[in-house]
Amino acid sequence: MNARILPVLILFLLPFLINAQPCGITVDAGPDAAVCFPGGQIQLDGSVTGNNILTTMWSPPVGLSDPTILNPTATVFSTVTYTLTAGTFNPSVNLINNGNFEAGNTGFTSEYTYNPTTLWDEGTYTVTNNPSSVHPNFQPCGDHTTGAGQMMVVNGSSTPGTEVWCQTVPVMPNTDYAFSAWVASVISTSPAQLQFSINGQLLGSIFTASSSTCLWEQFFEVWNSGGSAVAEICIVNQNTQPSGNDFALDDIGFSPLCEEEDEVTIEVIQIFAIATGVEFIGCSENGGAGIQLNGTPSSSGNNITYNWTTFNGNIVGGGTTLTPTVNAPGTYTLTVTFDDGTTVCTEETTVEVLESPDIPFAFATAPFSIDCNNLTVTVLGAGSSEGPQYIYEWTTQDGNILTGENTLTPIVDAAGTYHILVTNTDNGCTAEAQVTVDEDTEEPDAVANSPGDLDCINTTLFLDGFGSSEGNEFEYEWTTA
Repeated sequence: MNARILPVLILFLLPFLINAQPCGITVDAGPDAAVCFPGGQIQLDGSVTGNNILTTMWSPPVGLSDPTILNPTATVFSTVTYTLTAGTFNPSVNLINNGNFEAGNTGFTSEYTYNPTTLWDEGTYTVTNNPSSVHPNFQPCGDHTTGAGQMMVVNGSSTPGTEVWCQTVPVMPNTDYAFSAWVASVISTSPAQLQFSINGQLLGSIFTASSSTCLWEQFFEVWNSGGSAVAEICIVNQNTQPSGNDFALDDIGFSPLCEEEDEVTIEVIQIFAIATGVEFIGCSENGGAGIQLNGTPSSSGNNITYNWTTFNGNIVGGGTTLTPTVNAPGTYTLTVTFDDGTTVCTEETTVEVLESPDIPFAFATAPFSIDCNNLTVTVLGAGSSEGPQYIYEWTTQDGNILTGENTLTPIVDAAGTYHILVTNTDNGCTAEAQVTVDEDTEEPDAVANSPGDLDCINTTLFLDGFGSSEGNEFEYEWTTA
């Protein structure tokens, strides 16, 4: 194959190769959750498992306390889906040639001087499987790859920014890449301070190797290629100490960032409790079969329950449905609850059940008693319900009704208790009232006394009525035939 065509072919096939490779990490954005309307705060619970995890990011970042951590606090006021994306270095698509140095001193460049036998001088390096073989003070560390393979061993230069290792690779524009390397100190004094560089620009922060010898540690950075099609990637040493500053490099990697993602939806739960505000209960339902309230416009669906309560009425049945049956006037409260085991939201509404205005009223009065002047009395049902749908019935057990027993003004002629029954013929509802008619027919006493007879000597006499009934309620009249 033409060598000029190969880089182009690699760039063409690389997206497909990348997409075909699993990243080797598992991203879990956590279970879907909910907050009650109008919204509020909730903590996301993401997790990422696997090796070489380089980046984590939530999107969209709006409303998140920190989109770069796994468990940020989210402030939401409308339902939103968050995506947790984690990026990793994927060794299966490593663009670095001889990144594990098993091919020896080839495939890369360095501003350090190569010396295969000794690293006594600063600013020298070699590729070996045993650092102590090139310097008596270096520790006999194994490589990172297998513990017995090759690694790059360096006696650090005192000149800052010196390029320890460089390689040029083709890249795809506007693509995120992960640059990774493993470093171990071969002497504990003044550990190396390494930094990545791409196309002459320092990348990220300085990574200081451990002072513990032979302890391999990974450092990495993420780089976006922008408009570049080629990247000269380098590792530079920023430590200027000539004493110590000795280290080993292994398993250098540079690959498009491999990303996995997962979504979690935070739902803002808005539920409604809606019912007819006022209901009327008729006389036949009051205390009987009852009437049915209607809360069907309320919210319905999964995790939603209903409960009716009252402090002054009576629920016959259906207290946990939207259509309960009640048989007494009173205030009834409907509570609609959303409960998914984690989030609980409630809404309430009330229904006033009133006695039906079609229930009749009954009143009865007697304006005066039966006496010697009034031998009959008209009993009054004034104030009782009136209209073509109402009928009246007067009854008595100890009095006597002369006329009008089916009117509001019957005439009676005897003392006693009189009952009126008012009936609404449209719905059968009734009302009753009673009145007592008193009787005062006791005759007064009348006594006339004379002291003697008239004669020639007693030509006048004074008569008297002593013994007659006396009191303010009595009047007296003397007459002669």
